[in-house]
Amino acid sequence: MDVCTALQLQVPMSSARIEDATEVRGSGRDPLAAKPSFQTQLQSMQPSALEAEHSVMSTAGPAPIEKQAGSAPLQAGNDRGTVRRSLTIEISGSLTKLAADGVQATWSVANNASAVFQPERSDKGYSDVAGQCDITNTVMHSVTVTDVRSSFPCSVGVDISGITGTHATREGKKYALVVQGDTKWQGSKKLLEPDEMTNSDYLKKYPGMTPEKIAKEGIVPVPGESYVFVDSNHPVVEMLTVNQDLLQVNMADAELIDGRWYKVAGEVVSDCTKLLDQQLLQHLPLVNLSTFNVSAERLGGMAWDRMDSISDDLMGKNMDPMIERIMTKTNSLSLQLELEYTFM
Repeated sequence: MDVCTALQLQVPMSSARIEDATEVRGSGRDPLAAKPSFQTQLQSMQPSALEAEHSVMSTAGPAPIEKQAGSAPLQAGNDRGTVRRSLTIEISGSLTKLAADGVQATWSVANNASAVFQPERSDKGYSDVAGQCDITNTVMHSVTVTDVRSSFPCSVGVDISGITGTHATREGKKYALVVQGDTKWQGSKKLLEPDEMTNSDYLKKYPGMTPEKIAKEGIVPVPGESYVFVDSNHPVVEMLTVNQDLLQVNMADAELIDGRWYKVAGEVVSDCTKLLDQQLLQHLPLVNLSTFNVSAERLGGMAWDRMDSISDDLMGKNMDPMIERIMTKTNSLSLQLELEYTFM
C-alpha cells in the first residue's frame, strides 16, 4: 500500500463534483458562490492511520543542494489578470468541395497561435511576461459568441476547443453551438462560463504547476538517497502541513534549507504528486491554445452533399439544375467569439 493510499488523501473535490464542474455551463449555478479554499479541501481528506514504516520528513544528512538545483524558486501566488481576445471564425466552401474534404470543415490558428494568444504588454498584469507565457496550459474562463452568420442551406453543428457541447442531436452527438441554415444573428450567448474549478484556489496559489510539472518542478532528487528536496512553494508542502498531526511532524519546526527547501521522503512526495495529478490536476479546465480550432459539420456527421434534408421543398420541380447550383454554390459560416483566459 502506498503512503497516500494509506492516508486516504482525497484531493480538492469529490468525483461527483468534478464531473459536474467539467460540463459546459448553463446549469444556473452561481460561479461567484462561496466555495471551499484549497486548504479547506485538503483538511477534509479524513486520513486514516499511517503505516509505521513510512517516514515523511527525512533526517538523512545534508546534500549540496546548490549543485543539484539550479532552477529558480517556484512562484508563490498569481495576481495576473484575464486576457481577452476577439476571434473572427470563417469557414467556407461548396457542399461538393466540403464533402470531398471530409465530414468536418475546420478553422484553426495553425502556426499563428503565439501571435494570437500570447499576452501583450497592454494586458493587465502581463507587462513583465508579454509573449513568454505557456499557451499549451491556459485556463479558459469564458467563451461568448456575439455574431453568427451562415449561408449554408442546412443546419451546422459547431465544435470549439475547450468546450464540451450541450446541444445534442438525436444520435447523441453534442455540439458547442448549432447554427440553422441561412442565419444572421447578433447578441451575446455564453458558451462557457466560470465554475468552481476555473476559480480554484489551487490555480491562484500554484501558478505554472501543471500536470506535466507537478512531479518535476520544485523537486530535486538526490542520487542514491531515499529523500528529495521539495521547494517550499510546492503544493506537496501544503498537503504535509494540513496533515501534519496525522503524520506526526511539525512543519513549523522543520528545517528549511537555504531558505527554500524541505527534505522529504521520496516515496511520500511521489505518491502525493500522483494523487494530486489524478484527483485534481486532470480535472482543471486547461486548454491548449496552440491547437485551438473551431470545426463545423452537418448535424450528426451527415455527408455534406447528402440532399434528402435539403431538397424536400424542391419536389415536383426541375431539380437537376437547382441541385447542381446548391451543390456548387460557395457557402460560408462566420462566428465572432470573445475569449477570456489566464495562464497557469
